[in-house]
Amino acid sequence: MDKWKSLLLGGDLRSIGQSNEVVRLIASQANFDAVFAFLFDGNRILVMRAADALEKCTINHPEYLAAHKKELLQLSTNVTHIELKWHLALFMSRLHLSPSEADLASAILFEWLSNKKESKIVRVNSLQLISDLSKDNPELKNMLFKLLPSIVSENIPSLNARIKKLKLL
Repeated sequence: MDKWKSLLLGGDLRSIGQSNEVVRLIASQANFDAVFAFLFDGNRILVMRAADALEKCTINHPEYLAAHKKELLQLSTNVTHIELKWHLALFMSRLHLSPSEADLASAILFEWLSNKKESKIVRVNSLQLISDLSKDNPELKNMLFKLLPSIVSENIPSLNARIKKLKLL
């Protein structure tokens, strides 16, 4: 079994396992790419831990994501694992997006943000990135401000706190 997989497997979804060790060991684009491949695996625990490790790694090395921009946007359109969605919004925030890619990312994020059945973590992360993207996009900002009243009316503390922090209302 490959070293990355052995570090990421084991336990259950409530644990990050040894994903912090994986972060420490990712020292090159090739290492990153090897772990990135696990985002497409059928094992939910492996996917979650790989996403966690990659997200932490890209805090200091966002350039590692550049080679995977198209894959990340495609993955975001049909992702089913909630744990992966948590990280995908954060990944998108670290990408340099063309206007058409930003449009696709915005559409995905608005879908996640407006879906009341979506995870609160996913919704908060989506709100954050939409807010960031809307700073230079008046049309996006307008769409966000139209959606905000319905989000606020849900009275979800984490979303309302992020709205307040972002000074959106």
